[in-house]
Amino acid sequence: MGGVDKADQYIQYYCFNQKTQKWYKRVFFKFLEILKYNAYRLFLLSPNHQTVGNSPAMTYLQFSRQIASSLIDEYCGIGTRGRQSAAPVPSRLIERHMPNIVGKKSWCHVCWMKVSAGKQDKRKQTMYGCLECGKHLCLPECFTAYHTMAKYC
Repeated sequence: MGGVDKADQYIQYYCFNQKTQKWYKRVFFKFLEILKYNAYRLFLLSPNHQTVGNSPAMTYLQFSRQIASSLIDEYCGIGTRGRQSAAPVPSRLIERHMPNIVGKKSWCHVCWMKVSAGKQDKRKQTMYGCLECGKHLCLPECFTAYHTMAKYC
């Protein structure tokens, strides 16, 4: 009975008590707490996680928090669905580019591409653009679109 009492004691310290009308939910959460305690005991017995010198062993609370944070971390990041693209990301999308006067007036690159694709009626001339990219771009719409969207037209 000593082991069972010790397990119940640990579980009651940080138990998840959710009041519910469904009996099977209470049973599920109780089993989950028992599972967490058993994992903690196995963690302490593992030769890879033995204490070194005078360092104290990980407490049950620290172990519980580490489990919770590791489970949550997978869902907190900004993720995309599907496979990663094999094509490299263009530098215009990840580097910081600033608008500047490029020189003489010329056709805006984004407007030209939109007219070619049939999504816009007329193109514009501008003397502004991006020195790093070497493209003439209207301010602020076309400059922002060119540097934030992969498919801007």
